[in-house]
Amino acid sequence: MAWVELIAKRNQKEKHYFDADTNKYQAVFTIHDQHYKDDFDDWIDVDENFEDDTGGFNKKCDKTRHAIHIANGGARRWYPRRNVSTEYVDITNMQYWTGSQWRNLNLPTPVWTNNKTEWDMTNLYASITNTWKRIKTDFTLKNSNAYTRLRFAVSFTGLTYNDTTGELTSTTDGLVWGSIDKPTAYYGDAENPTNVPVTQTYDGTYIEWSVDTTGATFPIYVDPTFTDGYGGDVQTYYDCWTWENNADTATNTNTDMFVSNNSGGAARRMGLFNFNLDSIPDDATIDSAYLQLITTAATDSISGDIYVNAILSANNGWSESCTWNYADGAGASDRWAGDTGNDGGSDAGCSVSGTDWNGTAACTFDIPTYASGVMVNGPNGLSLSTTQFASWLTAFYGIVLRGSDSFISLQVGSSDNATTGSRPKLVVEYTEGGCVNVVNVTDVITVTEPIVVVDWCEP
Repeated sequence: MAWVELIAKRNQKEKHYFDADTNKYQAVFTIHDQHYKDDFDDWIDVDENFEDDTGGFNKKCDKTRHAIHIANGGARRWYPRRNVSTEYVDITNMQYWTGSQWRNLNLPTPVWTNNKTEWDMTNLYASITNTWKRIKTDFTLKNSNAYTRLRFAVSFTGLTYNDTTGELTSTTDGLVWGSIDKPTAYYGDAENPTNVPVTQTYDGTYIEWSVDTTGATFPIYVDPTFTDGYGGDVQTYYDCWTWENNADTATNTNTDMFVSNNSGGAARRMGLFNFNLDSIPDDATIDSAYLQLITTAATDSISGDIYVNAILSANNGWSESCTWNYADGAGASDRWAGDTGNDGGSDAGCSVSGTDWNGTAACTFDIPTYASGVMVNGPNGLSLSTTQFASWLTAFYGIVLRGSDSFISLQVGSSDNATTGSRPKLVVEYTEGGCVNVVNVTDVITVTEPIVVVDWCEP
């Protein structure tokens, strides 16, 4: 096939192609941004990598929906909307608490790699990773000598900051265009972390966070993050996972997604995805549909089945900040439809067949042992039922990725993964409406006799 991109059909999270030889279309849906709008209102390919900056900083990225400028010493300016130069956040003067006074934290020369910069010190590691919607800051407290109380000076231009919610609101249009997320901290591996208490305060000049390391095992990982907002837009593309063992924990900023199950139920984890399929015509013939996931760690040696099931309308209000207990976010109000006791029990977490999701799977796959960096059921991915997918064009509430009762463990990249190629994709090939769009006959031939046209489509 000779796929040619239809530039006019681009949007923030979609690419569309056409093959003139077969008259087929291909749509590539992602949860992360594939494009950003430039100053001429055109959709341009996202590039998250840093490049040299001559405007008072060392590196910059202005090829996503936000823009970031960073100096070697960690000072940075962040524009939540890349093309609104009057709204930005300045971060300067990082300091640590000695026990009696604040002192400036003088960072060493950074190491720059693609979309990431790192500072590695004896007791402390710090990094900043630029992705399509986040400036992700990570600190690693290597040992008991590491600083557990840090702060940085922050100022807001054209934005107001809500210390409770972290929201950044435009003083021009009154919409939320970003947030400074509250930090989280943990020790252990990312798949089975142990949370560590961390607090954040704001005194009007400095944002400060403090980690309580009592009883914790080093290293300890701390994650304060800057996130783009949606400015009132409805989020129609998102992914996360629910976890029975951490029933009130949201996973919407995790770089990886975990799926597992066992007969006891204690380790159940389910991945959830939502895509907006509106750009495919309702009457299209679906030729193929693949969910493409990339492993970010080797799978366990014990194999089992992976299922993909369509989420039912009873859960149409689920959000990316959902948890095992609540479909619409931690501590919110809406339980999952299958949680009949409204108690977050074993029937919570979008886990009940026929109530939370369609009992007939759109895909069933016997998962083998995988290395890291491998397409699940490659090379095309998890093949979805074309019949089911066609029904999703008129009513779609997302899909759930789950495991069989025999224990399995699968770790794949989420839309927040730092590596673009490790993020989920949905690739669909289809034919429009059972006929082919053609140019007007009189545009290409001279009509001398009546012509009968069968299966005509308006161009």
